[in-house]
Amino acid sequence: MITNLADEIFQIFNRYGYTRDDIAWIGNAYCEVDVGWFLAVADNTIYDNGYGTTEIPTDLVIMMNDGNWFSRREYDGAEWFVLNTVPSRPAIKKDFTYDKLAVPYEVQDRLVRELDYYPYIRSLTWYVSNS
Repeated sequence: MITNLADEIFQIFNRYGYTRDDIAWIGNAYCEVDVGWFLAVADNTIYDNGYGTTEIPTDLVIMMNDGNWFSRREYDGAEWFVLNTVPSRPAIKKDFTYDKLAVPYEVQDRLVRELDYYPYIRSLTWYVSNS
């Protein structure tokens, strides 16, 4: 489907209650670009977000003032934005044990040698105890 990048951005902003003023920065892991400049370029960017070749960089991040951010996702050339939120710390804390089959050998070896953790590497799955 032929899409305007700025329209796509503001549609997802509207879905989650954000406005342009909520943008902290735009960029990727290596650089930040001017928000006004980016939005002007986005306003002039028409692309096909359907299946085919990915056209918008998948490392694009729009960071919001509240700590949440929008990132790009892609599947078989189809592309879209997704909202990522900072997880809340759980109110419940429980003990767990390790799965001998799921824990890589190097980690098992370290647990046994350095932490004397062998008795706890015995169940078939990672699980949260009911204690």
